[in-house]
Amino acid sequence: VAHERNKGVGAAFRTGFQASRHAVVGYIDGDNQYDAEDFTLLAGAIVEKADMASGRRVRRADPPSRRIVSHAFNWLLRKIYGTPLFDTNSGIKLYKRGLLETAWPLMSSRAFFDAEILIKATHAGLQAVEVPVTHQPRRHGRALGVSPANLRDAMTGLSDGQWKGYARPDFSSRALRHAASLLRRILSPAQRRNAAR
Repeated sequence: VAHERNKGVGAAFRTGFQASRHAVVGYIDGDNQYDAEDFTLLAGAIVEKADMASGRRVRRADPPSRRIVSHAFNWLLRKIYGTPLFDTNSGIKLYKRGLLETAWPLMSSRAFFDAEILIKATHAGLQAVEVPVTHQPRRHGRALGVSPANLRDAMTGLSDGQWKGYARPDFSSRALRHAASLLRRILSPAQRRNAAR
């Protein structure tokens, strides 16, 4: 199953899920940073109790800048939406089909699709657990790294109005969504062009 042109990781996941046929659906990043044998650990969590099992990179083999941004992103997800995970964008996961059907349709075409699934599953009262997995330094390909565009995408997802109904109702959640929206506008290319005039 392939796209003729790159439509984004979220769109690739949607296409893969629609092509899948079994009761449990999983994926793993193709850059060799994850060990496919760790799927057995995730499967154990699914069999035992979970609706979704996500690998948690305990010793994460990424540059400090990526680890810091990831930590902040996951903290914001927990504070705004009440999600339980500490490593939402880990590249190895297993889902029960019912959880993905609850999260369907997926709106995110970019990297926020992981968070979208988790937000919707948490809101529905489904159980997501993390399992420690190995994480190797990247040997092939090139990481996107931390860029204004990446940060803007993350802030767009966190502050998007379509997730407002899933957000926690407290003041701090509203304030953090507002802050994410402001940061998104600051990082917008149009905003930067206007500021330079």
